[in-house]
This record gives sequence, structure tokens and C-alpha cells, in this order.
Amino acid sequence: MVHIALITGRPSQRSRGGEIARVLRRELRGVNAGVAAIEMDGLPHSALLTGCADPHVQRSFETVAAADAVVVVTPRYEPSGSAPLRAWLGDLPRSAVEDKAVLPVGFGALRSQATGLGRMLAHEAGTVLPGCFLYDRWFRRRLDRWRLQPNGVALLADAVAELRAMASGAPQAVAS
Repeated sequence: MVHIALITGRPSQRSRGGEIARVLRRELRGVNAGVAAIEMDGLPHSALLTGCADPHVQRSFETVAAADAVVVVTPRYEPSGSAPLRAWLGDLPRSAVEDKAVLPVGFGALRSQATGLGRMLAHEAGTVLPGCFLYDRWFRRRLDRWRLQPNGVALLADAVAELRAMASGAPQAVAS
């Protein structure tokens, strides 16, 4: 089984980011991948922003180091990641991601908002896959939460399949 670290900023179950995380967990489990979630909001921001040693932050680094691949979800207004995410990435030991495939996932209204989506990881990771960008219009409000429409789910499913193949060392199909 392949193990994936899923890194999110503010994954409220009612937010678009929370919906993306929910779909990603389902898709990853569907391809027989274990998922370990790391939520930036669950880590002490004071430790992240000051670089202080903290056991929760240290465990998050260990989770990434133990994973076979990484997914990072970030919203449109922070294509390079939130301040806590950038601080966390800055403190993350390079050895934790240097030989791993990383999938950046962003969402927003305009494709131009995807600019820089993987840049925050490019100098850290072994292989940064092309960013997976989901348009806001692909989300529909149902009751009190957002739901990703089928075209967005299909895009995430394709990205997850590519990530899983890279993480497991399986040969990838070449699109014709």
C-alpha cells in the first residue's frame, strides 16, 4: 500500500478546501492508498511562525517523511500557500520530500490564479506534478456545504491516479 500525506490549510467541512480534502481522501483510498492528513490549522501557528520546536510540528514532519507522496491543497488567494504553510514548508527537512512526488491542488475563479501553484514546493520536492486547478464554478452549494461537481472530481481522480503511479514506481500510461 502507498501512503500519502495530505496537507491542507483550513479544511472546514463546509468550505471548498474541505470538500477537496474529502474528495481526495475518497479517491486516494479508492486506489488503495493510505492517507495521513496534516492540517495547518491543527498545528500551533506560534511555533510555525517563530520556528520554535514543537512536538506536533515535529510529528507532522515525521508523517511527511514516512509518506510515499504528498498532496498540498491551497486556495486561490494563496497560490504559494498561507503564512503558516510557507513557514512549515520552510522548516520541513528537505530529506522528508526530496525523493517524493508532490501534487499541488488549488482552486479559484480564474486559471491565472493557478500561477505559482507548485512554486512553493519546487525547490523542496523530488518531483512536483503539474498543479491540479479546480474552478470555483465546479462547486455547488448543497444545504450548508460545498460539493464538487463531476468534472472536478474526474480531474482530481486523474491527478490521484498519476500521483499513485509515481509513488508506487508503476509505469505511467502515455496519453496519445
